[in-house]
Amino acid sequence: MINSKLKLKIFGFNQKKLISNLNVNGVLLFDIDFISHSEMNFCIFSKDYKILKKIIKSNNYKIVILEKTGGKFLIYNLLLRLGILVGVLFTVFTSVYLNGFITEINYDIDGDYEKISSTCNETLKSIGIELGAKKSDYTNREIEKILQAKIEDASIVVVSKQGRTLNIKIKQATIYEDNNGNDNIIASDSGIIENIASHEGINKVDIGDFVRAGDVLIESGAVGDVYQEADGEIFARCFIEEDATGNLNGVELVKNGNLKTVSTLSWNNHNIFSVGDSPYERYESKTWMVKLSDLLPIYKTYTTYYELEYKEVLLNSDELIDMLKEKAYNKAKARLLY
Repeated sequence: MINSKLKLKIFGFNQKKLISNLNVNGVLLFDIDFISHSEMNFCIFSKDYKILKKIIKSNNYKIVILEKTGGKFLIYNLLLRLGILVGVLFTVFTSVYLNGFITEINYDIDGDYEKISSTCNETLKSIGIELGAKKSDYTNREIEKILQAKIEDASIVVVSKQGRTLNIKIKQATIYEDNNGNDNIIASDSGIIENIASHEGINKVDIGDFVRAGDVLIESGAVGDVYQEADGEIFARCFIEEDATGNLNGVELVKNGNLKTVSTLSWNNHNIFSVGDSPYERYESKTWMVKLSDLLPIYKTYTTYYELEYKEVLLNSDELIDMLKEKAYNKAKARLLY
């Protein structure tokens, strides 16, 4: 029989009584060490531990196991560690085994997702690649070539493996039709190119080139297998011309002698009484204010309206030239983008 022993620490009073009770119940104590009047250490055989616990419990002692020695505990620890080792080995084996299977296929598709993903699934299945199946011996590059051959207008196919996941990225080529140059950027005026920054499309001019209105600056079209609509910013020094016409006969607004004066009474900048308004369709006015009290914020505002009417006048040549210059300048300025 394998003898195992326990080293214990007992807390409680009347230690001699406890030792006597244990001896009476056949519990063998050895290596007894009295630490204080309420604390002692001793060893017992593990087979007596249940008897000890009953006695301890009935006498309100506290017990702490300090050490377990002997064949019984050695075997227990070995079995425990063996169980942990078996569990670890099982986990590693399961992980390695499952890692050989595909549990997820991720698609990143730029194009007709339903059509392309369906074609991919059928193609992969035909070469033994599907969910739950063991990983094939095909390399990523070989899978890319197979998929690119099966998917219509696939410009880019990238395959990567990450653990039990197969990642597939596909970009479908853009099919475009001739738009007769409607997407081109065209010069609206003649000038000299000072700066050009194209985001998409094909540059047709360089800095310093002279262009005429209607010339193509950035052309839309295919770059590789992707259609690009012309997009960019062009800065040019332009020469904008406009003209204006007129004659020496003109009209101007002048006072005709009719006038009317009206008044408004206000308190602290709020109108409280107003008499009349302008009776004329075309007029100019003059306004002045009078304070009616030194103690209170009472004001009276007077407004005189002078009626105006059109009168034919004969312009001199200098006045006509200045007027036409300003008119032509405003027309040219309105054509600027900013």
